[in-house]
Amino acid sequence: MPQRAVNLVLALAGVAAVALLYVIGADLARAAQRGPRWKRCLLSAGLALLAAVGISATGCSAGGNAPAAAPEAGTAAAAADAAKDAPRVSPAATTEYARTRIRELEKRLAHLEKMEAGADEVNPLWIDALATSTQVDVRFMNKNEFLSQVSDADLPHARAAIDRAAAVLKRLEAMWARPYQAPESPRPASPESLAGKRLEETDAWKNLTALWAFGGEIAAGRRGPFPFNTRQREQLLADLQIVRKNVAAMENAGLFSAAEAGLLGLNLDAMITRIQQFRPEELRMATCYQPVRMVSPNESVERLAARLPLLEKLAASKTLHREVVEKVLVSIETDILTLSKEESLKEFAKAEERQKAEKTRDAAKAAAKRIRERIVPQRTCYYLVPVEPAKPAKEQSRARQEALEKFAAADTLRPDVLRQAAANARSPENKT
Repeated sequence: MPQRAVNLVLALAGVAAVALLYVIGADLARAAQRGPRWKRCLLSAGLALLAAVGISATGCSAGGNAPAAAPEAGTAAAAADAAKDAPRVSPAATTEYARTRIRELEKRLAHLEKMEAGADEVNPLWIDALATSTQVDVRFMNKNEFLSQVSDADLPHARAAIDRAAAVLKRLEAMWARPYQAPESPRPASPESLAGKRLEETDAWKNLTALWAFGGEIAAGRRGPFPFNTRQREQLLADLQIVRKNVAAMENAGLFSAAEAGLLGLNLDAMITRIQQFRPEELRMATCYQPVRMVSPNESVERLAARLPLLEKLAASKTLHREVVEKVLVSIETDILTLSKEESLKEFAKAEERQKAEKTRDAAKAAAKRIRERIVPQRTCYYLVPVEPAKPAKEQSRARQEALEKFAAADTLRPDVLRQAAANARSPENKT
């Protein structure tokens, strides 16, 4: 059965379930967020379909879209609303619940900040859920209902985490709202277009550089969980495939070595695979969120192990192209940094796995260091040369007068030297 038909059947079944719960007077918003996953997906699909046709299933009276009546005084709902609006009461110590919520917020905040910097490969299916859950936490933790569970001593720390998370979310929202402006589509590189040119002068390299930067932003999640529509996604993947073939053409033209071409190809393949994991804008509401795993350190080990032979070959080569090396070393050094952290190494269950990871990391680190040392620009050293202080004007004039007297006493004089000496003597600065 096609996916669209499955979604339609699920939505209709959800509408029936929503109608049943509405008749018996159940809290639909609470029911859609509690209980088994199948029930939550079913009710969410029903509520989404009702919202799409303009029917609000929550917070409405039987007469239409009028707002729900305020809870009567003395009821449990009225007491809860009053507790939310009540001024904050400082407890003697922070509750364990509040400590847990703050720790969870800080963990998500660390991922969001890395995502903002493009340094964290968060699973694309988890980006939207990560941002949404953090936004919900920020709204809830700003209320006195939560802050009343935080002591005065811990309140500055809690508020700092909340404010930091709100600022990161605001910056991410602005970053994700940027218009989609892909670079110009590349053309297949021919031997004639590469002959007699330096690497940075070729159109193939310029296209690779532009698509490398643009695709890297999408792969890192810096353009959001839905960075393109279906047409834009297909065009971007097609352009990257052309760039991937142009790498082989540039290698055949002798513009860079086989090791450099191999590392460029592996990085482009990884970028294409990751971009394929992002869903287009049309599928924003097509599926329910599913629990997904975070990126494992095992993936860093696998990437380093695949690149290590080429990296060592590149370190031993006589010629390095700075433009190529600086691109391929970024992902390698990121994996090395990941495997240098103790919290990452703790995830290896067996001692043999940890030893393998450390051995691969150290070998890659040594090769990368040798390459970095070769491409670091030579520093220009400036030395202070002692200079004798300038003589006063009277002493300079006296020295010139003595030189003129020697010229006058000489048997033979060179006319050019005499003219220059006379001009110096007549200069305004020599008048005493």
